[in-house]
Amino acid sequence: MASGTSGVAGSKTIANLTDADRKKICDWTAALYGGYGRTITCSPTLEITGPADLAECLAEAATVPATCAATVAQAEGCTRTIASCSDAVSADCTALFACLQ
Repeated sequence: MASGTSGVAGSKTIANLTDADRKKICDWTAALYGGYGRTITCSPTLEITGPADLAECLAEAATVPATCAATVAQAEGCTRTIASCSDAVSADCTALFACLQ
C-alpha cells in the first residue's frame, strides 16, 4: 500500500505539474491499487480499476485543462477516497471532477 502522499507538493495545481511530478502521482496511485493494472473489489457488484500502466496514466494526466485549479492534495485525497471504496463524494473529488468535465 502506498504512503499517505505521492511526494509532490500538495499545493501545486494538477494543471501545472512537470512530467516527473505526474510520474510520481501515477506511481503512487497505482500503488494504492496494488500496482498497475490491478483492481480493488469493493463489493460483489463494485470493482474499481487503477491505471492500466504508466503510459495510460500519463496520457490521462495530460488531458487536464490548463484552467484546472485543483491541487495535488485534492487529487490525492480524492484518489484515497475512491481506492478505499468509499461511496461518499468528498470535497476533494468535487474539485477534481470539476476539472475533468
